[in-house]
Amino acid sequence: MEAAASQAAWERSGGRLEEQEEEVDEYVVDPARTAKLLVSGGIAGALSRTATAPIDRLKMLLQIQEGRTPMTMRQGFKQMAAEGTMSAFFRGNGTNVVKIAPETAIKLTLNDVLKHAVVSDPDDITPAQRMLAGALAGGSAQALIYPLELVRTRLAVCPSGTYGGIFDCAGKVLRQEGVRAFYRGIVPSMIGILPYAGVDIAAFELLKERLLDEYDNHPPAHVILGAGMLSSSLAQFVSYPLALTRTRLQAQGVGGQAVRYTGMMDVLRRTFANEGFRGLYKGAGTNLCKLAPAAGISWFVFEETKLALGVDIWACAEELQPVFSEIDRLIAANVARTQRAFATARIGPHHFLGSTGYGHGDLGRGALDQIMADVMGMEAAAVRIQFVSGTHAIACALFGVLRPGDELLSVAGSPYDTLEEVIGVRGTPGSGSLAEHGVGYRVLPLAPGSGAIDWGALATAVKPETRMALLQRSCGYADRPTLSLEDIRRAVQVIKAQSPRVVVAVDNCYGEFTDTAEPGAVGADLCMGSLIKNPGGTLVPGGGYVAGKRHLVDAALARLTAPGIGSEAGAVNGETLRLMFQGLYAAPQTTGEALKGGRLAAAVMQGAGYGVTPASGACRPWSAITAIRLGSPHAMAAFASAVQASSPIGSYVTPTPGVTPGYADPVVFADGTFVAGSTSELGAEVTESMDFDIC
Repeated sequence: MEAAASQAAWERSGGRLEEQEEEVDEYVVDPARTAKLLVSGGIAGALSRTATAPIDRLKMLLQIQEGRTPMTMRQGFKQMAAEGTMSAFFRGNGTNVVKIAPETAIKLTLNDVLKHAVVSDPDDITPAQRMLAGALAGGSAQALIYPLELVRTRLAVCPSGTYGGIFDCAGKVLRQEGVRAFYRGIVPSMIGILPYAGVDIAAFELLKERLLDEYDNHPPAHVILGAGMLSSSLAQFVSYPLALTRTRLQAQGVGGQAVRYTGMMDVLRRTFANEGFRGLYKGAGTNLCKLAPAAGISWFVFEETKLALGVDIWACAEELQPVFSEIDRLIAANVARTQRAFATARIGPHHFLGSTGYGHGDLGRGALDQIMADVMGMEAAAVRIQFVSGTHAIACALFGVLRPGDELLSVAGSPYDTLEEVIGVRGTPGSGSLAEHGVGYRVLPLAPGSGAIDWGALATAVKPETRMALLQRSCGYADRPTLSLEDIRRAVQVIKAQSPRVVVAVDNCYGEFTDTAEPGAVGADLCMGSLIKNPGGTLVPGGGYVAGKRHLVDAALARLTAPGIGSEAGAVNGETLRLMFQGLYAAPQTTGEALKGGRLAAAVMQGAGYGVTPASGACRPWSAITAIRLGSPHAMAAFASAVQASSPIGSYVTPTPGVTPGYADPVVFADGTFVAGSTSELGAEVTESMDFDIC
């Protein structure tokens, strides 16, 4: 009845939070981040185009020449040199800078905004979505600054003395040709910029992601330059005929000359008829000589300027306010259900007296078990300081249920490292693992690509000997998403449909209070966890819990103590018992604050150019673990040292790799916490086989 009521409550609250979650998915523009992107883009555009201004003018001179025998690059340079001064090579560059700086700034800033609009998590964006965001950003920027593009073109291609500068050119065009002249050629320009910007931005971002992995998040300058040149070259090939069309439309009508073309299609048709296919790419070689290095310089300056401007932590926190508000609603829901459990158990000061010896008749221990069962949506629970870790609690449950000839099925990939020796995957022979007791073991690999449960394989995974299916709710050290309660509910249904006798057990470590209910509310038979993680509220000095169907909890306790003793023994002193009550009551709040800290860490590290999982704006399923891909042993050591130095305990200590019981590889722990190993306090972990730190 309790589990059914809990499941119904979860379904109701889940529906409400799903509606609220849609509000969080709306991207809130952060003014500080926007300003940083605008400044970075403006500087990048101005520097890159000034560096390549002579080639840019040469390109336009070549583009406007008609006929089967085009002007050569050498002839173009001679024509500019014949004008007598060095400034001839930079004619139109002032306008170019005035035009390209805001265009680049707007394009790159809008691209960032649109990526968040296209998908809620920019880390999961597809190449097609990148192209869409880039195309829309480029098109919007081009439309806003197009009149400056026409002025720039006129200054660059007209004979010396035609115009006296930017304002003179703009005034004469307005007086002689009207407002519409400023938008001459905008149709081919817009059509051309959409594929160009989409391909350029998408290609560079994909190349950058690959390079970050290849060069430990710090690719050298020449590599970034090369990536920018390659992406722009590809984009130019796609869009160049339209750029040529735009330039010819903009250049016609100068000095009272006849307007030769009626529109975009007329330019394309006549160019192809009179000059052939090569005519559509007239000046492309020169443009490539200009555009490729300009784009490389632009991307490099943009990335370096962003880093130089730094990450504003307060701005990140402000941007995350919608996410923090959602976490506050989660905290409120979990505080309410915890309060109800305490009230139902009628807790009083007499429950904090504790016990000695065998611990028989300890009222506090029994009341704490009742509260944990209610909170977990289970029939029974055992909360014991005698569990030395979450691994110990899980091991007791496994050995309590499984018998020789049974099989343990790990549903969500391989379990946490410390369970490998319990199961018998590795470890010292003769240690009494499940394998040595004749228990079989099988892993259901995660779905390729997504890292999710392989639902197709799970549908036929249960065998006659399968007795327990183990689900690890948290990602742990695996590079996969955290399981949601909906994932667990679906897995329970799929498994039970094949064999109702299979016990579905959930490793709930790091998962408690990260949703409005626990695994018992969605049909799990058992769940286990540690009190130095979420449910201890950073106050409980040790211990763990097992919750589930009464006979399964009794079986786990028989392994913790002995058959015949089970739940009736286990002394605990009064002060520790009080902390166990107090920590459990505080756990919804401390877990929520830990979730906020993880989202803030993700936002700051994303802003610094590092990959994180889950992304800073990601919501349900909430994860108490934030994976930060630092890429190199040096960066990971520096990060761990920074965490340790920022901690209240042991700030003078330098974390170094060390052998830790249960782990196959040496582990670096940065955990200057009041409770050793507490994970709701700030900490970081990394093993030598990983490429990211865990916050």
